[in-house]
Amino acid sequence: MQLGVVVALTSVLVGAANLGLLAYLRRLPDRPGLSWFRGVIAAQAVFCVTYGAGLLVGDSPLRVPLLMGYWLAAIWIGVAYLGFALVYTGRARYVHSRAFRGIVALQAVASVVVLTYPLHDYGPTNVELVEFGGVLVLEYTHSAFVVLEFLTVVALATLGVALLIDTVVSYGPLYRKHAFAIAVTPLPPTAAFLAWLLEVGPFYPLNFTALAFFPHLVLDLYALFGEDMFEFPPATRRRAERAAVEDLGNPVLVVDPDDRIVRLNAAAVDALGVDENAALATDVATYLDTVDDGFDGDHVRIAGDRDSGTYARTRNPLDDGAGGVVGHTVVLQDVTAERRREQRVGVLNRVLRHNLRNDLTVVLGTVTAAADAVDDPEIESLLETAAEQTRDLSALGERAREVEATMSGTVDTDQVVDASAVLDAVRDDLAARHPDAAIDVDVPVDCRVPADPDVLRVVFENLVENGIVHDDGDRPTVAVGVDDGTHRESGGVTAASPSASATDGGSVTFVVTDTGPGIPGHELDVLDGRESALDHGSGLGLFVVNWGVTTLGGDLAFDVDDDGTRVHVTLPAA
Repeated sequence: MQLGVVVALTSVLVGAANLGLLAYLRRLPDRPGLSWFRGVIAAQAVFCVTYGAGLLVGDSPLRVPLLMGYWLAAIWIGVAYLGFALVYTGRARYVHSRAFRGIVALQAVASVVVLTYPLHDYGPTNVELVEFGGVLVLEYTHSAFVVLEFLTVVALATLGVALLIDTVVSYGPLYRKHAFAIAVTPLPPTAAFLAWLLEVGPFYPLNFTALAFFPHLVLDLYALFGEDMFEFPPATRRRAERAAVEDLGNPVLVVDPDDRIVRLNAAAVDALGVDENAALATDVATYLDTVDDGFDGDHVRIAGDRDSGTYARTRNPLDDGAGGVVGHTVVLQDVTAERRREQRVGVLNRVLRHNLRNDLTVVLGTVTAAADAVDDPEIESLLETAAEQTRDLSALGERAREVEATMSGTVDTDQVVDASAVLDAVRDDLAARHPDAAIDVDVPVDCRVPADPDVLRVVFENLVENGIVHDDGDRPTVAVGVDDGTHRESGGVTAASPSASATDGGSVTFVVTDTGPGIPGHELDVLDGRESALDHGSGLGLFVVNWGVTTLGGDLAFDVDDDGTRVHVTLPAA
């Protein structure tokens, strides 16, 4: 079989295979870029079938219509491929741009030129049939317009390849294989087409572009069936990245290494009250004034607008991938309401603390004096009750001040703390305040944890004291140990032994055991946020315990039964 016949039959077969793929694609649900990809496959099918059929029909009257179909398919393949690359990679907005419309308009003009080529000299000229390889091949002179048009098609395909290669480089392994396969599909037909256009090679005027669509088809099938190209289109990730900035409610600015604005989202445009284009290349300090409001962090206001409110400013470096910094993202968060609330709470807290301490001192002194002055046992008992409640209220105030001091301070968890030393100090301090209590600390001297020593002390001080003050026995007993995995059954609850010591899996679990009546359920509700009123000193203590353990990166668990309470505090081990 002669070469020309082989080229003709193979071209038709490749076109038929593309039609089969198109039929499959029509059954798929809509995905980003799928409609344009169907257009690519349809244009390929028309190109291959019309070229192969044209070679087979010889000088039949069908030759001219087939030639026009072949040229039209060549014109629109580039547009379809570029449209697919834009939508598939998340750049669909460019399909609606003036530039893309201009490309479509140019190809429409080229289509008119093809359909009317016998009437002018802008299309192919000097068309004649020559015998080559056993078939009649059309040979003609390419006008400057035709050459420009075909080079435009190649340029459009090249741009589409560049967009997909950018996806391969930027978006990682999820998209890499199928995006790369689709990116290289135009290379074989483009090379064959340029060889024909430039009349390169010993087989001119035969055009091998249709045959070169076979590897194109194979790569399409690999991407479609082997890598699920439409199951994970990169448009999703690109749109998500844009939405993370553009659709974020907070103002976001991107600045270069000299702090000049290169991008800002809609929220930033509204907050700064500027035109987006006017703000570009402007020093960000032009629009933001630093505020020293007494609070931690970097706070700013909009320059020239004292009523703009206060924003917390966060700067994050933009890495160039090689360790260099090419700019920063600046995120602004409106904290005006939060700052005003904190100021109000701070003022109320200071006033209440001062008045509470002073007034309770006066009340306690007065009640105590009255109790000493009366002879009536019933009245004296009432006054003693009032004095006891006053002392409890005063203690609650002291504990509130302690909570505030601990929680408002700077927590440094980078220190390695000797837990046994901290617990010994807690035992000695509480033993002095509660001489009737028995406090046992059995923690190995080599037990070290990464923690802030003040926070660690507050956690265990509150746990141990809670066990003491709520035990109605003559000698309250509290034990602190480290869990080694030894368990005992008690009241249906599996509890760790407080006298053992070990660490497990990079963490250490301390167990605080008391013999009291157990923590009431409504007190534990405080930890779950189901109760906001802290009307017990122990409730406030449990709140600060929970905060402290969480701050130290640990976990807190309670076992409560008729024999008492076991509190498990798990912290990272040094």
